[in-house]
Amino acid sequence: MSYSAAPSGVWQQQAHFIGTQAAGGQWSSMIVDGAAGEGAWPTADRAIYQPIRVPIRCIVRKLYVATGGTGTGNFDIGLYNLSGSRLVSSGSTAHPATYTVTVADVTDTTIGPGTYWIAVACSNNTDTFYYSTPAAPMATALGVLTQTSAMALPATATFSITQSLAVLPVCGLFLTTLES
Repeated sequence: MSYSAAPSGVWQQQAHFIGTQAAGGQWSSMIVDGAAGEGAWPTADRAIYQPIRVPIRCIVRKLYVATGGTGTGNFDIGLYNLSGSRLVSSGSTAHPATYTVTVADVTDTTIGPGTYWIAVACSNNTDTFYYSTPAAPMATALGVLTQTSAMALPATATFSITQSLAVLPVCGLFLTTLES
């Protein structure tokens, strides 16, 4: 099985969507509202948890995040169940110094249909990522949560609401669907 990077325009398909299946068994959690672009992580060690709806039973194989052209720190990307228990994560990973879709090979994890949180955290506020920039507090209205002091991603999330959050990183997962 081969894995490809997020198709161009995946974050421009439709406003306010969660969990769109793309070719090759890829799901994106990107909630789109506002302009898309590259920018610095908002706060060192902050995790951003975006809801993602998975309609079928599947095996999560890899996680990805679109990283920008500046990188001196580390990031972590993970998947949590609805109650905040971490199911899988990349662990602390060096941020590349070039724009790329960084794909993390994770332990194969079977999940059922439901709502999950895809989380990204970064160790500093100078590394750049590709994201959408909704006007605050739109991210909160869409169900996005945060956590401070969350690098590397914790085993159990401590969710908080950040009304001023105005960045939503492009991230998602590669999976294999299972027969129901």
